[in-house]
Amino acid sequence: MLDDPVTMMGAMYGDFGYQMSVNTETGTADPDTLEPIYIPGKGKMIRKREIQNTRIAALILVIDHHIWNYAMRKYMNTEDGRTRHERYLDIHNGEADLPDVDARLPGVTVWENAVASRKLPKDLFRGEMDAWWEVNEDGRQLPTYIGQLRRELQVDRAALDKLGM
Repeated sequence: MLDDPVTMMGAMYGDFGYQMSVNTETGTADPDTLEPIYIPGKGKMIRKREIQNTRIAALILVIDHHIWNYAMRKYMNTEDGRTRHERYLDIHNGEADLPDVDARLPGVTVWENAVASRKLPKDLFRGEMDAWWEVNEDGRQLPTYIGQLRRELQVDRAALDKLGM
């Protein structure tokens, strides 16, 4: 789960949850104000509303990506008017133009610490399989860089789908 934003940011900032405005006179909640938050208390960067670990600039995940797996998944999920079974047969018969089965590339995912006193230089970890997650001006941690090959292979598709991106 080290590539899952909810898991990583939960470890940094606290348990994942939601908050919304409630009219205390009528007891009615306003669903338009529903927003995801991290509840301070169990995270390693913020504990019970107290900021700590400001010297940790980021959590960094280094992974050896199995390129064939990503390329195969992308090929299988391609909407081209053919059935999944037909695409499976292409893969099975070696007609899918996929990378070598043993192909691997290293990649780095940077999870920037929102409360860090110093940030990492922005020119680090900008490879084709790297990604950066930074806190924006609204306080949301979002991907600000995804390497070209990583984007093409849709490595972060599940995480981006969760965020509605």
